[in-house]
Amino acid sequence: MVGGVDVVKAEPREIPALRRETPGNASQVLRAVPRGPTRDDLAEPLRVAGTSRDEALQGAEQRLIRLDIPAPPCRLSPTTFFGGEQQHVTVARGFAQACPAMRLDEPAASLDAAKRDTVRHLIDVAKARGAVPVGISHDAAARARGATGEGDASAVAPARAA
Repeated sequence: MVGGVDVVKAEPREIPALRRETPGNASQVLRAVPRGPTRDDLAEPLRVAGTSRDEALQGAEQRLIRLDIPAPPCRLSPTTFFGGEQQHVTVARGFAQACPAMRLDEPAASLDAAKRDTVRHLIDVAKARGAVPVGISHDAAARARGATGEGDASAVAPARAA
């Protein structure tokens, strides 16, 4: 259950609203404001939630340190970063708030062992505070470590073209 919605039994039209209202999202794909500094991009979810600019920027800096993203490049847009660096930014943004649920789409894929452990720790912390992480992973070890259950999404997946 997330926000009173049983995500397993939810109607397909209920899911987009849930995604909009539940900002926790960490994936392999960077969605950043072009030309904006990384630090500002990471502060945005907190600013939208009503956090002061200074506090949001401080939170962004803490996440940058946590994921070992060097300070000088953070003056640049994350769109200028290499793939793995962009993924670090995506993870840092996804864990900006204490959300009731988090959508995790392979958040640790392609990361080195230390960064994978950091992401797993962030997931564990979210779970400990009561968040519901909903994840997609091809990594059997990651699923075994973090999943409380598994489901088959093939019943709701779009049909493939012949």
